[in-house]
Amino acid sequence: MRKWVQIVFAVLLVAVGGVIAWQVMRPHEPEPVYQGKQLSVWLRDSIGTEELTNAVRQIGTNGIPTLPKMLRKKDSPSLSKLIDLWDRHIIRLRYLSAVIRYPDW
Repeated sequence: MRKWVQIVFAVLLVAVGGVIAWQVMRPHEPEPVYQGKQLSVWLRDSIGTEELTNAVRQIGTNGIPTLPKMLRKKDSPSLSKLIDLWDRHIIRLRYLSAVIRYPDW
């Protein structure tokens, strides 16, 4: 009976490993690109510029699936507090929030 339990455990372990690998390896939707830069790069590097306005207009409706995903991204409260403490007491950081960092959606 003990061998049977080991076999079931091994099969479950392989199944869980397969599901995890499938989730990690599956292709994600590509971000819309304009002039060789992804939408998230435009938003991160060109805030408030006319280039950004032009890029978003050119990307058009292709950016609609991407933007809500970016808006749903949030930093954890503990990470936000840690960054705030670090920023005030040690050195100034150029930290980008999850909305802008975005690539791992």
